Amino acid sequence: MKNKRRDAVISVVLATAIAIFINILATDLFYRLDFTKGGLYTISSSTKEILSKLNDDVEIKFYVSEELPPKVLPIKRNVLDLLTEYERYGGGKVTLSVLYPEKSADIEKDAKSAGIQKVQLNVIGQNKEELQAAYMGIVLFFKDKMETLPVVLSVNDLEFQLTSLILKLAKDKKERITFLNSKPQLPSDLDPQMRAQLAAQMPQSYSINQDTQAVAQALRELYHVEEIRLEKGENFKEDTKIVVLHEPANLSGWEKFAVDQFLMKGGKVIVLQSGMKVSQQGFAQEKQSNYDDMFKSYGFDIQKNMVMDVYNYSVMIPQGNMRYLAPYPLWIKIPPESISSDLPESIRNAGTLAFTYTSSINLNKVEDIDYKSIVKSSGKSWAQSSMVMLDPSAIKEPSMSDLKVFDLAVLGQGKFKSAFTKDTLPEEAKDRGSDLIEKGIADGAVFYIAAPEFILDRTVQNFQSNGIFFINMVDYLTNSTDLVNIRSRGQGFVHISPEITDNAKNIIKWTGTLLVPFIVIIFGLIRMISRNRRSGRA
Repeated sequence: MKNKRRDAVISVVLATAIAIFINILATDLFYRLDFTKGGLYTISSSTKEILSKLNDDVEIKFYVSEELPPKVLPIKRNVLDLLTEYERYGGGKVTLSVLYPEKSADIEKDAKSAGIQKVQLNVIGQNKEELQAAYMGIVLFFKDKMETLPVVLSVNDLEFQLTSLILKLAKDKKERITFLNSKPQLPSDLDPQMRAQLAAQMPQSYSINQDTQAVAQALRELYHVEEIRLEKGENFKEDTKIVVLHEPANLSGWEKFAVDQFLMKGGKVIVLQSGMKVSQQGFAQEKQSNYDDMFKSYGFDIQKNMVMDVYNYSVMIPQGNMRYLAPYPLWIKIPPESISSDLPESIRNAGTLAFTYTSSINLNKVEDIDYKSIVKSSGKSWAQSSMVMLDPSAIKEPSMSDLKVFDLAVLGQGKFKSAFTKDTLPEEAKDRGSDLIEKGIADGAVFYIAAPEFILDRTVQNFQSNGIFFINMVDYLTNSTDLVNIRSRGQGFVHISPEITDNAKNIIKWTGTLLVPFIVIIFGLIRMISRNRRSGRA
């Protein structure tokens, strides 16, 4: 009897030891298995690289309610797992604290002062549904600076948010992105009807304060974003990395000269410009810009046309009291696989893009410049010039001979030749006796997007991927690629990676469920057989 008790105790102890050993392996050796597409619960190599370069300590405080609805508990666990990885790869410079505001008045006061907000969560009980107020927010501290994520209810883009905030905190100075626009500012006290009439008469142009607020705000997380109009004699600030021309009205001679010389010095220029003007009257017609020739000298010849494609988005069409969806060839659908493979995969993974009311770009290649066709239409696209009716019902089917591929966005990189000579300098430059750099002294870049609506608020609202792609390209051109890989993660729904087969998924599931009990059973059988054998010998 004593031997049986002893054997039973030994079996339990060994089984427990095995279970503990397996847990240790899972925790310390494998840490955490993450089979989501893109590894959403595992920090990327880019984040690890950023953490390894920290020159001071980052303190992460996770304010969370201890009592949470069952459906929210997995989110809490996933957030905590992700934050633990930041601490793990922080090289001793990242510390994590988990704080429960409801347990202490001081902690709750600190949470509120940092901007952490209570959120109302639905709780389904017995035959009723209730609201439960709870905390789940994050505060980051670096030196004397602080950044807050007031509410965290998903991990889909949490890594990007955390890492971008850490970069923001750690950067001593933001690089400058300058929008050179010329949209006139109408008086705020104008009659709305009068304002609309004057706006319709003005040259088409866009402003970050009126038309592209979403993209501008996203850029401000890491860059100093400004919108200016250069006065005669003014130049771009020394820390300017990119100049954006978002279909400005005609530029002054000095502004064209300033853009040209910025490019000669190795600057990067992004142009969003088409060859057609979209009218509120339901048509588009050719337009002229006084800087088209300048970019033509760099190799970019914007065409006076509008491209249409069989692969497109649909629009809602009213018909009597009914509305129906109809394909709209002027809203071209660009899937990730149609974006140039010359770009890093992370940029192309921004999602499906929308090129609305876009023209085509002809390349007149110049020496010393490397051109990349970033976005092309499909082989089932066509173009129309002169007057283009925007009504879907007015768009005629093309003939097979009209179908071809068009360049919609092109990147040129290298040492550009100036669009000016000493004899063709603008009068404003001649008057100042400005020195002319005739040939680039450093590699510059021109990224030409023939769709000015690409980053408008109304466009990005419907096609978020446009904004992500544009910001990724800004990072790419400024060599700030740390966040490019991270930004494109977490798009869409979280799901098991398609690379994992169904059989593999079942193995993962049942291994976790049955492995430990199976080991214990096998061990017990071995012990029982061994004991019976000893009894038989006796």
